[in-house]
Amino acid sequence: GHGPPFSPSADAQSDRRDRTGHQPAYAKESPDVDSDSQFRCKMMRQFETLVDVITGQESKSGHIEYIDGQHERRRISFTELYRAALGVLWNFQQRGLTPGDHLILFTPDNQQFIDGFWACVLGGIVPVPVAVGISDAHRHKLMQIVARLGRPFLYTTGPQVARLEKFAASEGLSVASTVINE
Repeated sequence: GHGPPFSPSADAQSDRRDRTGHQPAYAKESPDVDSDSQFRCKMMRQFETLVDVITGQESKSGHIEYIDGQHERRRISFTELYRAALGVLWNFQQRGLTPGDHLILFTPDNQQFIDGFWACVLGGIVPVPVAVGISDAHRHKLMQIVARLGRPFLYTTGPQVARLEKFAASEGLSVASTVINE
């Protein structure tokens, strides 16, 4: 089960920007903000969810950059990001993920992480980002998250799968997840 529904305190209920997930995707305007901030706030009002953000930018000329290391950068347009995320989402759906499923994003690759994150957002899948580390403490943390979530899906790379399986075997544990790797 997912536990009892969240019920914020009276103080939080009175604040429109509470943390229930029903807050607007923009900050409240303040009379003392500069004109650039007011412009950004007005531009953000057209978006109510993260899906609105990516689909609203899909036809625009904006871009993002994937940064790997000090010198490796790759720029793609919002349209390319949207299409890549849809492709990854299709892959997730072919492997059995449905809206509401938890997917642990456990990848050292920035592009795979970003594409996977947006695929989750577009498909209603709950992304669970977990930092990839080199120590056994990081692997224990991942195993604790897997145990806590039950049988989540795990999105990672082939080399990470091999390391996790080796670690789990040495500790008498099981990854106990459906692994999706690229």
